Amino acid sequence: MHRMLTHKSSKESSLTEEQKWRNKIQEIIQTGEKRIGKLASDFPCQVDSFLEKYPEPQKDNEEYVAAKQLLEDNHTKVGELLLRVLIGLDGLEFPAELPELRQERRTVIKETQARINAADKQWSRVKNH
Repeated sequence: MHRMLTHKSSKESSLTEEQKWRNKIQEIIQTGEKRIGKLASDFPCQVDSFLEKYPEPQKDNEEYVAAKQLLEDNHTKVGELLLRVLIGLDGLEFPAELPELRQERRTVIKETQARINAADKQWSRVKNH
């Protein structure tokens, strides 16, 4: 086991500082994607299916209420998981000599915010339904 740790440390020390920072960005993104899974990409389809099945509100229908609650729960999960990605990225303090990493982080933050906005837009279709 000690050899594995030494090997890993040796491998890490051969990485440039920029590569180490890029790896941290990728780790945050990958962790977020693993947690989110298909939930974020499936959410718009779930909303469409719900609205097709229930074109009008049916607040007295238990199945309708349960399906709407599931959508609300999924929207909350997607938002929270994407927010964790934003928080992780926000916590990275890059050295001043690596401005391209700041730009890369900004790009990922904008993409993540767009995904949150898309989920919110889908949920707004159902929220007051």
